[in-house]
Amino acid sequence: MTAMGILWSLLLDPVLGMYPYFLKLLGFSNVAFLKDPALAMPTIVLMTTWKNFGLSMTILVAGLQGIPEVYYEAAAIDGVNHWEQFRHIILPLLIPTLSFCIVTNTIGSLQVF
Repeated sequence: MTAMGILWSLLLDPVLGMYPYFLKLLGFSNVAFLKDPALAMPTIVLMTTWKNFGLSMTILVAGLQGIPEVYYEAAAIDGVNHWEQFRHIILPLLIPTLSFCIVTNTIGSLQVF
């Protein structure tokens, strides 16, 4: 968390930061993401989402790999298209994994504040 805070504070610094620099090139005025009350909360939400994205995707990929091939083979024999395969096989079997990701990300987001 400390490394993420230092990284983003450097990227968003109004004087030296990369993002304010590019916004100045596009014609926007001096933008202070973390000092402006209207922009601070959305910026923190985006930083937290970015931080948790990798872990959530790793967990979801593991959940997808945990679905047995037998279900896909049976669906192929029955002539199921990709949308029906997603709706009737993948999504129901991923509900526990999705629930885990939602709960842990919600808890992590609430810990920030």
